[in-house]
Amino acid sequence: MVFLMKVLAAALGRFLADELKEWCPSLTDSLIKLAVRRLPQDLQERYAEEWRAHIVDTPGEIGKLVCAIGILWAGWRIWEALRVERLRSLVEKFPNIVYFVARVLMTVSFLAPIAYLSRKYLTHNAIFLVSAVASALVALVWALETPKDVKPKIGSSTGK
Repeated sequence: MVFLMKVLAAALGRFLADELKEWCPSLTDSLIKLAVRRLPQDLQERYAEEWRAHIVDTPGEIGKLVCAIGILWAGWRIWEALRVERLRSLVEKFPNIVYFVARVLMTVSFLAPIAYLSRKYLTHNAIFLVSAVASALVALVWALETPKDVKPKIGSSTGK
């Protein structure tokens, strides 16, 4: 009985290994397509060609699958770096808008808990008083912390 179980396990293992070997090319191609899809249009063809050539040079089917998983991760990292760079360039072009949005978000995050707690625990007149004081505090903070000369940083003015 034990011998029969061992033979059955070996046959099943061989079957699963053959199936995995047959599925590996399709899986690696799908992973490369997924990695390339996140990139900008002008880079997609170039990276797809480079990554497919790298997969062809990798020995073994499992090695190719592992390499394709690494390529998927690399594609995500490239996409993330490009996204951060685009956001950074927008912040450099429009610092006043970014500053305004940040201040609005900080104001809302300051006033939202006050509004919730005052509605839950205070009367109508007290709610008005608390909201007026909170709004006055926010206006004071805005007036004191508004930068006088926020200018976009486009290029270098020193000529270096």
